[in-house]
Amino acid sequence: MNIQWLDGKSQLLTDVAVNITVSVGYINSTKTKVNKETLEPIFKEDSFKYSHNDPYFNDYKLQLLLPYKYSQLGPAKAVGDVNGDGVEDVFLGGGFEQEATLLLGIKNGRFTRKAQKDFATDARYEDISATFFDADKDGDIDLYVGSGSYEFSPRSRGLLDRYYENDGKGIFTKKAAIPELNTVTTAVVTGDYDGDGDQDIFVGSGVVPAKYPNSGSSYLLKNENGKFSIANKEVGINNLGMLKDAVFEDINKDGKLDLIVAGEWTGVQVLLNKNGKFVKAEQYKKLEETKAWWNKILVEDVDNDGDLDIIAGNLGLNTKFHANKEKPFHVYAKDFDANGVEDIVLAKDYKGKQVPVRGRTCTSQQMPHIAKKIPTFEEFANLGVDGILGKDIDSALHYEVNEFRSGIFYNEEGDFKFVPFSNEVQTSLVNSILFKDFDSDGKKDLLLAGNNHHFEVETTRSDAGIGSFLKGDGKGNFTWLSNKYSGFFANKDVRHIVDLSKQKQVLVLNNNDTHQLFRY
Repeated sequence: MNIQWLDGKSQLLTDVAVNITVSVGYINSTKTKVNKETLEPIFKEDSFKYSHNDPYFNDYKLQLLLPYKYSQLGPAKAVGDVNGDGVEDVFLGGGFEQEATLLLGIKNGRFTRKAQKDFATDARYEDISATFFDADKDGDIDLYVGSGSYEFSPRSRGLLDRYYENDGKGIFTKKAAIPELNTVTTAVVTGDYDGDGDQDIFVGSGVVPAKYPNSGSSYLLKNENGKFSIANKEVGINNLGMLKDAVFEDINKDGKLDLIVAGEWTGVQVLLNKNGKFVKAEQYKKLEETKAWWNKILVEDVDNDGDLDIIAGNLGLNTKFHANKEKPFHVYAKDFDANGVEDIVLAKDYKGKQVPVRGRTCTSQQMPHIAKKIPTFEEFANLGVDGILGKDIDSALHYEVNEFRSGIFYNEEGDFKFVPFSNEVQTSLVNSILFKDFDSDGKKDLLLAGNNHHFEVETTRSDAGIGSFLKGDGKGNFTWLSNKYSGFFANKDVRHIVDLSKQKQVLVLNNNDTHQLFRY
């Protein structure tokens, strides 16, 4: 038995008998000899002055029993060389009434802000997703920015996405090249799905404001000489649920780009490209059946066996919400009291029946008729969700999840096996993932981060995440390395981690806070 003390000293006990109480004392510990090379941190934080500002909005006035706020999903980010100087530049989205920022990279690893007139004009939007891509095939990269926030009504023009054309020197001008989409755009990815040589756009939709857990329509936008049109009917795209992330990738190695999406209350959905139409794959049952609150997916060959695996960020295990296949976590939604507001009931399995997560007080605040229907706390406590909601439960929108752990879906002979990360990673949600050889040993590692400071008042906010570095062995196995030795410490309300590979930097983007920059 090896006992490690907080200051690095250790004590080795040998021949310890079983079923006895063992007393140990710090006085008997000795200083551990550590290879100095292991103490050299992989990451070192550098100064970075840019920040995100997200004004306060009370989502709970719209729906009292939301699990967390959906008005603070940003900032958006995009990385690419916008001026052709060979150095990566960064787009940082703004919160509501905050102008977005374009940072031009300099070869010394620093950044300089390049003012954009149209970004200033569009500060009234809230930027939550973005991507650089060459929309018009002129050799430079243009910009698509997705809008969204719970503070905008479903029909608000504040939800409209935007397209900006690059002049080749890093000046972006807003153009009317995309259709008007009133949707909370949580994911935007580009790819040539139809093989015609230009980049098309998938626009992934999240929650409908004031209608949780209803989701908006996602869209496939077809590129026609730099102008984009909705191709949903043509390609078979319909409502895919409350999405958080999307990836274009040829997952079945047939030479065509497939679409992989995931989100809240969904499985990981694979839409195979069949002659220009996207068809839900039936062979990936484990992906589809593993319902979760997925925040992030990364499609990579993790174990170097020639096929593609899926790294997936989830809620984690450090909340009062729990789920597994035997005891799923549920949500029911309907305007149960007919007052024009979508009512939410989160529920869990307890002793063989489903019971509400929230109590009688807040439930009756959302649905006042509950107080009259169920006059005592004891009666409320003894009823299941079906007894509280009555026959309306049968016509309510109902979703369930059975997995809250983050982990990796390993591709095994055409189906996927889910292997969760170690408990150190499960202390908070994961909504950002990088897969790269950070320690220069020739084997790719994982860098993960995420928190959420905006859970409802009865649920402790998810702020235990400090970032996780998982050292890879090149065969798909990963070992968690303490932040003390990795040097990576991301403890804010992290939304994204971005790899600036040419400069050997990692940028951590935080909601309503100053961002962080690390060198590796």
